[in-house]
Amino acid sequence: MQSLLDAPSPAVITLYRADGEALLSPVWFRVNADAFEVVMAIGDLKLGHLRRDPRCVLLIFETLPPFRGVQVEDVFVLQQ
Repeated sequence: MQSLLDAPSPAVITLYRADGEALLSPVWFRVNADAFEVVMAIGDLKLGHLRRDPRCVLLIFETLPPFRGVQVEDVFVLQQ
């Protein structure tokens, strides 16, 4: 998996709206030590969703064979 995480792999985060509907959004990520960091602008609406409901799923994947992917759930910690 390290080669997947080191590559410029696409990623999608799933957040939840106030009504419980899932919201999927492409994001940029990086791996820092033992953490996945998802980069968002300060005024990004995604941050409002996460502050209200910290549940989330991050999916990192590759678009070429062997089509590996990794899913990380419910580990949101807001840092500025």
